[in-house]
Amino acid sequence: MIPTIQKSDRFQQDYKRYKSAIDNIKNDKFKLEAESLLNKLVNEVQSLDNMHTDIIMNKQVTSIGTEYRDRIISLRKQLDNKLRDFFEADQA
Repeated sequence: MIPTIQKSDRFQQDYKRYKSAIDNIKNDKFKLEAESLLNKLVNEVQSLDNMHTDIIMNKQVTSIGTEYRDRIISLRKQLDNKLRDFFEADQA
């Protein structure tokens, strides 16, 4: 079995942390935006996992993974910032 990012402990912990924070958001618009970012993050991770599986199975090297990693990093930052901004505003 090929290890995947999506099944990794770190990703599962991050996903649960994001999901829990999103579930506590009362503002529907903000909640939908955060859920959308989380769904995009999951989709990018799945795409990267699929690409890794293809590379391993076909014994090919590709630079496409960099694009996925960059999008994953960007989505994580957007989600972290959105949640931080919401909870800071909520506490004010």
